[in-house]
Amino acid sequence: MRDYQIGSSNNNDLCWDCSQNDFGNYLSEYNGNIYNGYHPGEDWSLPSEKDNGLRIYSIGIGKVVAIQNLDELGYLIVIEHEGNFNIPSKEINSNGKIATYEGEIVNKIYSVYLHLTLAKVNGKDLKVGDKVDENTIIGYIINPGGGSHLHFEIRKNNDNHDKSWSLIGDKSNWQIFPDDGYNGYYKDLQKMIDAGLRDPSEFIDTNSNIIDMIKKIQEN
Repeated sequence: MRDYQIGSSNNNDLCWDCSQNDFGNYLSEYNGNIYNGYHPGEDWSLPSEKDNGLRIYSIGIGKVVAIQNLDELGYLIVIEHEGNFNIPSKEINSNGKIATYEGEIVNKIYSVYLHLTLAKVNGKDLKVGDKVDENTIIGYIINPGGGSHLHFEIRKNNDNHDKSWSLIGDKSNWQIFPDDGYNGYYKDLQKMIDAGLRDPSEFIDTNSNIIDMIKKIQEN
């Protein structure tokens, strides 16, 4: 298990164990629902519902570019970050399928947070266009059904996503529930990766100086 924090290192209540639902994990069924797809991010949680209502911070300096109310799933928040980010190469073996992406340096990434209520910034609800940093509380974790957790993604581009920003890439690769409705998972792992999704934990491990790095870029 790996421990991470979302946001300021001064907030010790936000250390997370990455759950079994890691990046690229194939989920066939959960909580009575059929998924049959690959997971585009990581579900971060604490045991025994200790994370329910806990605050979530931005991973660093950025701008809020999307906020969507997804009903019982809570709010989805997308933050754009500019800098020089290192994305290491990766090979994923999941459900008997192998998918890869090459290492690269990118100057923009998007951090995606789901299953939250909105926090207030300067006394007002967080909104699109707000500037945030590692000390900005953006939301509080809820239980969307099946247990409280934060769904967290890293995307390297912002094109070809649906209007809610909840899905990205070729629409034909978005998995649906048997009784209708997209379930947030992807049919083909390589196509999911090609759409721009990247391993969140490896991104943070590799860019552990993300806060100082973004500040330096913006000061120049």
